[in-house]
Amino acid sequence: MTNTVSIRRSLILPMLLVVGLGIVACSGGETGTAIPSSSSTTPTSAPQSSNNPVAAIDPCTLLSQDDLTNLGLTSTGPEHTAKSRGCGWQKGPTYSLGIYADASQGIDELRDGSSTTAPLQSHDAIKTPSNVDCSIDIAITKSSSVSVSIAMTNGDECGIAMQYATLIEPKLPAQQK
Repeated sequence: MTNTVSIRRSLILPMLLVVGLGIVACSGGETGTAIPSSSSTTPTSAPQSSNNPVAAIDPCTLLSQDDLTNLGLTSTGPEHTAKSRGCGWQKGPTYSLGIYADASQGIDELRDGSSTTAPLQSHDAIKTPSNVDCSIDIAITKSSSVSVSIAMTNGDECGIAMQYATLIEPKLPAQQK
């Protein structure tokens, strides 16, 4: 498994713990409005190139405000790693969603022993389940990709990740083979 996948997954676990603790803390019957704290991840700039179409992708804009409202998602903000720019959302206590634009790694570099082909309309993609989440990595160029990652404690992470990958695929640049 590559370092980037491990880093992405390491961002999701703390988010699940925070959400779980928030649910427990909010179940005491208190009324009021929850105010989210600032993100604990420090934005770093991912390697970008003007020749790479992934450099122009803002993962936070791949889901429209209508999408967020219709899907019941709440933004958890930017989730940057050393190699990718990302954005996160939460579907109540059910699951966490992360979308990452990686201008330095293609799907062949992200593939591991548990990866299988994922069916999308116009992009090659792989599905990689783990004990923490499921990621759908979508090829943009040989050396760049966009990933959709779902983390949940009980459910069909890969099925939900495929739904989001299918939703954002038309908004992505055409795959360059």
